[in-house]
Amino acid sequence: MRTGIVAVMLFGLVAPPIRSQEPDSTVATYERTLILLRDSTVRVRSALQQFQRDLQLAGSQTVINRAGRLNDACRALRRSLEAARPVFRPARAPHDRARTASQELVSEMGVLETALGTHCLDGLPDSGPGIWADSLKAWGPFHSANLQRQLAAYDGAAAAFARAVGIRLPPLQPRGPS
Repeated sequence: MRTGIVAVMLFGLVAPPIRSQEPDSTVATYERTLILLRDSTVRVRSALQQFQRDLQLAGSQTVINRAGRLNDACRALRRSLEAARPVFRPARAPHDRARTASQELVSEMGVLETALGTHCLDGLPDSGPGIWADSLKAWGPFHSANLQRQLAAYDGAAAAFARAVGIRLPPLQPRGPS
């Protein structure tokens, strides 16, 4: 009898960690949504990089076109963030650590949505009065830096959430030339 009790006690000490009680379908939904959002942020970063590269050297029409592409990417990310918010509701999280990470992620998603409006859609629109390319060139570095800073903050929150629920996101796949 003692041997059985000791075996049960030892088994309890060396048993593998208990997997989250979260259904696999929910974890899969988290993973798909994080990948979708990552792809959307990559599109914004790519458009932002092209915009920044052309600010000083390119002609007016190129700068305006780059701002238009950036705005399209920002609008798409904003829609994706709005659609994804319910997926990450803190009440759905499987445990306290995940709940905290979820709250932080949802908060950063909201801040990023605001930043997309302020520093992309309103701050770098592709049309306006006067010589618009000059305005984009003047304000581009300011709005770009703020947008990049907020994208990095979102990335940190998304990575923390993924770790909290035990998701290892696959690496980005290289894309061909655009």
